[in-house]
Amino acid sequence: MRKFFGILAAIVLLALLASGAFADAINFFAWLFLLENTLPEISIGAEIAVRVLSFFVSYGLVGLIFSFFGLFNKKMMSLIYGIISSLVLIAGTYVVWLLEQHLIVVIVVLSIILSLTIIAAIAFVVSYFKKKKIDDSGNKKAKRKKQNSTHPLANGEK
Repeated sequence: MRKFFGILAAIVLLALLASGAFADAINFFAWLFLLENTLPEISIGAEIAVRVLSFFVSYGLVGLIFSFFGLFNKKMMSLIYGIISSLVLIAGTYVVWLLEQHLIVVIVVLSIILSLTIIAAIAFVVSYFKKKKIDDSGNKKAKRKKQNSTHPLANGEK
């Protein structure tokens, strides 16, 4: 009986494959495989970083998706992980490739942003301490006047 259902399932699967029902899925996986194997060349360190980041991001996304739906199917999770991992890897490799191609521009822009941030921080600290110094000197004079006016001898009392 088991053999009969196995043969029947194989015939149904062959009929579905011949009808073109899975053509879109097959084309998608072929495109994904070719795209992943024709990624632009990046440095070894960047490639390792992208692959590790891809692993963590993909597992995190798959976990979030399946815990949101409350569905935990091992085969489906593996399939979704493969797709998400490939897409994250492709996107990460492309971003790193762009950064490596335009490294000088990226370094100059980041240096300018860092310099402006440091200048703004210094200006803020200087203005804060100047304001605090002015407030402190004004407060000391006001405290002296208040102390003098509340002192019993200042009012002529004995």
